[in-house]
Amino acid sequence: MTRLTVLAGVSEPGGAKNIALVAKEFGQKAVFKIFSSKGATQILQRTGLAFEQADQIEQLPEARELLYVIKPTVILTGRGIQPNSLERLLVRAARDIGIPSVGLIDEWYDYRANYSDKTGRWDSLPNIICCPDEQARREAAGEGLPTEGLLVTGSPALAAVFDRREKYRAFPPSRPGMLPPEGSGPMLVFLSEVIQSNPDATSPDTGARLGGNSPGYNEYSVRQDLRNILESTFEAVTVIEKLHPSADPGNYPAIKSSSVDWRTVLDADLELLCWWADMVVGMRSAALIDARLLGTSTVSFQPGLVGENRCTAVRKGMVPCFLSRNSFQTWLQDRACSPEKDFIGRPEFAFLRSTQNVFSALTQVTVGF
Repeated sequence: MTRLTVLAGVSEPGGAKNIALVAKEFGQKAVFKIFSSKGATQILQRTGLAFEQADQIEQLPEARELLYVIKPTVILTGRGIQPNSLERLLVRAARDIGIPSVGLIDEWYDYRANYSDKTGRWDSLPNIICCPDEQARREAAGEGLPTEGLLVTGSPALAAVFDRREKYRAFPPSRPGMLPPEGSGPMLVFLSEVIQSNPDATSPDTGARLGGNSPGYNEYSVRQDLRNILESTFEAVTVIEKLHPSADPGNYPAIKSSSVDWRTVLDADLELLCWWADMVVGMRSAALIDARLLGTSTVSFQPGLVGENRCTAVRKGMVPCFLSRNSFQTWLQDRACSPEKDFIGRPEFAFLRSTQNVFSALTQVTVGF
């Protein structure tokens, strides 16, 4: 069999984590040419893999030109919600030229929106879409994605988190020097997101005024709520705010407080932070799943939520969700007395052979092309 040349394109952190794991494991069996833009770049920088920046690819002709230069056997992408995301442009270009493509789903929503234009037409649908579990395959089919192209493979990234947890249980890792010393009070990791496009809009009520797409809060209102609740709950507490990879750190200065030691970090090992944390709090971040897999007490805090709850960890019943400040504070008070870890078994989406299954999809899709 001819050795595959895989052109991988990612702009989102979730896709970058999955693709990096596939490229690392099968780099001897295939040639991986990885192209990155936006939020994926920071993730790939930490993997040690070679990749090229592709922020300049903004139109279909530019994507076609890249394919003519690389001459790949197959395209591998994450999911891209934006119409001109790198992922969607590469799939469209591959379809025009006659190159097969494989896509990776890393979240449990927006199935149709990731591959269709504003009219609902499939404009960037890969030949095969790798689903993390049966729930994702079922929900994708329910939104109209062709069932013959949906393949349950597991999530390479989440399988890796589970494997790393087992390693930590057997050989506990060293505590990162950036964390406060043990015994200096509770340490909470806050998983921030980029929700509000205006960094000056820090009022707790701003999120509810964002319009029809608002979840009823934003990262600024939640961080202020969190600070106020922690101040009234603990005499001393440390918050490590883990910024989203696409965030501008300048928009998220540390919050000043007499009792809350608030620190913001961008490029840090998320799994180590969550492992050592006493508690992990997020809004709807996919990283809440990672934290729960690591056995740390984890919650979704979405005060004033408007509309559907899109937090996958909540939808899967993995973590509780608090929609009011009072209910969250009560949980904090109870949890502070019992910070022991709680380990769950290996979920379907963390399937042991997830990475191999994705590579098999790359091999299978080339048959007949």
